[in-house]
Amino acid sequence: MSAAASAGLPRAGASGSLALLAFAVSMAAALLGPLASDDLIYNRTRFTIWATLLLAIPAVVRFILGIGRMPLGRAWRAWWTAALGGYLIHLWYGFGVMFAGDLAATFEAQGTVVAAGNFLLAALWLASVAFAWSGRRAAWLHSIATLLFCVSAVTSTLVFGRPPSPWFGAALAMGIAAAVVGRFWAWARDH
Repeated sequence: MSAAASAGLPRAGASGSLALLAFAVSMAAALLGPLASDDLIYNRTRFTIWATLLLAIPAVVRFILGIGRMPLGRAWRAWWTAALGGYLIHLWYGFGVMFAGDLAATFEAQGTVVAAGNFLLAALWLASVAFAWSGRRAAWLHSIATLLFCVSAVTSTLVFGRPPSPWFGAALAMGIAAAVVGRFWAWARDH
């Protein structure tokens, strides 16, 4: 019996291994890809959010398909955690490096809604992941964090993003749409 199982903590399993591998590969690409660019920090900030969007798609789809019907499960938790890791790296480059940890400069450059939304999302997402790994049920928290992530990601990429950002936003939007259609299809079949 593993230490996690004996302590009553959830295990990651094969889905966790896949999410961890995807995190490692996507972050390596996001951090190494901009080395040849003119603005290393800016491009690392952009590339890490794109990687985060891709890492979040499996978690968001699983969330939409599973919320209220069953426990969200290992795969959702693994992908949601991997995407959070990407988001924290993105915030590190955006806030910690680009703005040198200066809150005033961050809010001035991004505006109150965007900057506050980013920090609020980070706090909610951290809480969501902490609850998920502790085994405590918190559907309301996961719902709020997922909704804020989706709204923020879709608006920043599809509404305000410059190419290639809309491609990543479109991939997330297609994942959301497919999950909603799948959820509706299952509901229609059951009723």
